Amino acid sequence: MRMFGYWISFLTILSDIVATTVAYWLAYFLRFHLLIAVYPLPSGPPSLRNYIILYLMILIVWPLAFYITRAYRIRHRRSPEEEFFQILTRVALASMIVWALALYYRVFLQRGAPSSEWLEPSRLMFLVFMALDVFTIQFGRIIVSITADRLKEKGWQIRRAVVVGNGVLGKRLVERIQKHPDAGVHLVGFVANTDAPPFQGLRVLGRPRDLPEIIRHHFIDTIFIALPFQDYPRLNEVLAPLVHQPLDIRIVFDTLTYNYLRGTYTTLDDLLIIGVNDTPLNGPGYIIKRILDILLSSTALIALSPLMLLIAIAIRLNSRGPIIYRQIRMGLDGKPFVMYKFRTMVTNAEQGTGPVMAAPDDARVTMVGRILRKFSLDELPQFWNVLKGDMSLVGPRPERPHFVAHFSRRFPQYQLRMRAKGGITGWAQVNGLRGSKSDMEKRIEYDIYYLTHWSLWFDLWILMMTPFRMIRHKGTT
Repeated sequence: MRMFGYWISFLTILSDIVATTVAYWLAYFLRFHLLIAVYPLPSGPPSLRNYIILYLMILIVWPLAFYITRAYRIRHRRSPEEEFFQILTRVALASMIVWALALYYRVFLQRGAPSSEWLEPSRLMFLVFMALDVFTIQFGRIIVSITADRLKEKGWQIRRAVVVGNGVLGKRLVERIQKHPDAGVHLVGFVANTDAPPFQGLRVLGRPRDLPEIIRHHFIDTIFIALPFQDYPRLNEVLAPLVHQPLDIRIVFDTLTYNYLRGTYTTLDDLLIIGVNDTPLNGPGYIIKRILDILLSSTALIALSPLMLLIAIAIRLNSRGPIIYRQIRMGLDGKPFVMYKFRTMVTNAEQGTGPVMAAPDDARVTMVGRILRKFSLDELPQFWNVLKGDMSLVGPRPERPHFVAHFSRRFPQYQLRMRAKGGITGWAQVNGLRGSKSDMEKRIEYDIYYLTHWSLWFDLWILMMTPFRMIRHKGTT
């Protein structure tokens, strides 16, 4: 099923290597030919041999650095800005590794060699190379995407598939497959016992008993079985006529319908123990995330203290009442904590209404409060919550007890968000899902995706994207 994806990953690796090669030697030419008049070389032209050695280091380090940061896995198509920042961080990581290797080579392997032979790369040349590399790699990725679309249109290495089951699980599977064109799967339709309107252009082709005929008529080579738990006793009925055919049969475990996070397993002697709602934030991930929170929140509190002082003065001059607004929110494992924000509303704003979510044109918001909310500056005191350990820099947005109870009744999976600390920013927020007008079901879906796919790189990427997305997506929280 994944052969198409493997070929696209191979083309991406090849494209990255070619792009990096072009960027490296173009930077070499620019530095030592075009820019030599502006930045002369006191010691004369450098040894080409050393730059070939440096290039060989890059050829080894670049693919490895990109591979270990999961740049070549099958994934959904990213936006140009998302692709840019992903490439930028990986180029920076690979560059640090190469500089470390060059230093090791210079100190330990060139000991006693004449100074004219030392491996001391031009810093200007390497900076030019890094800048060019980001753009040439992104250009190469665009070419690969266009190529992948053309190959998919021609049906090359594409698997024709049907989905057995047209319930919540089957529809979620269709959405995931269509978000990942590099998986190389062409969905033909559903197979189900109940008729339903077409979903994402796919209709019900027949009943499970009709599968052999559907396979022959539609040239199917992959079967996705996406049945809910209560229909698992029917699996044998579906599988029995198919097991002797040369088909790729995949059973989709019903974690989506029951809103679990992800499945993990451990062994105890000869017993297999399956966890159905685990998250990477359990165990070492929690410690890594906490260290990052302490370092960055303490730095932010120091760096932003002058701005926070000015905001405090503006709030005091604009309206009566406390500068800092304290509000109970639900944190990790549903434990309440006091969250701090700069006050943006009049004092006792909810005295007559009770807990009410803020609206974009809320009359209770003060003049200074509107400016703070527009640029999310009212959230700055929450860096203290992060330093204390009540919150994290990145995570699902913590909500008030009243709204937690309300949303938990409407969306049973809502409380899964509290498997991690609430965050100042998060995967839902950078995708525009913030404020009272956003789709709560979508917010929950994005939050659970974050908990399932957490990594240090994922957190860093969200933090980098937050300032840009705050400008694009304005809302209230």
